[in-house]
Amino acid sequence: MNNIKKFKSRYGTLIEIEDQLNKSIDSLDHPVYHPEKTLIKHIDIVIGRALERPEKELHFAAMLHDITKSGWCPALWSGRIGNSKTIESGTYWQNSNHHNQAEDFMSISNIKKWIISNGVDFDKCRLIVKNHMRMKYYISGQMKPKTSIKMKSELMEIWELLFYFSDYCDNMLKNQIDI
Repeated sequence: MNNIKKFKSRYGTLIEIEDQLNKSIDSLDHPVYHPEKTLIKHIDIVIGRALERPEKELHFAAMLHDITKSGWCPALWSGRIGNSKTIESGTYWQNSNHHNQAEDFMSISNIKKWIISNGVDFDKCRLIVKNHMRMKYYISGQMKPKTSIKMKSELMEIWELLFYFSDYCDNMLKNQIDI
């Protein structure tokens, strides 16, 4: 996980981040949308792509966007949230509300302080994390035109970063990877 190591050497880490990354190691991702197979590999790839640009908000969004997707997050809840799903191409863990949970996770006091202490605009980063799945619906054309216009208006300040993040950093199908 070289990109995660690069991120940590640049920005440091917290025990809560380490705990969530450890929970991502064996968490299987959707076999169609994630040929990299596990959540930890996905996070590593997304961080690598985000580090290609200088904006720290992208770097931290990459680390945090799927931080609760495994369904485990002792800092916020007990037990595991989500369901195991099996489709023709394999089994994976589905946690459909992970983007909102990740926003809650990054808003925990010491995590928020860590983000801000690294010179990150917390609100921009939070909006990227919270809206990365909405942007995927926008990009794919699955969003109604009226909703698209409203979303773009609400997120104009971060639109370019959010689009870049969802369309490039976090898109494993469009931007094929070597596994």
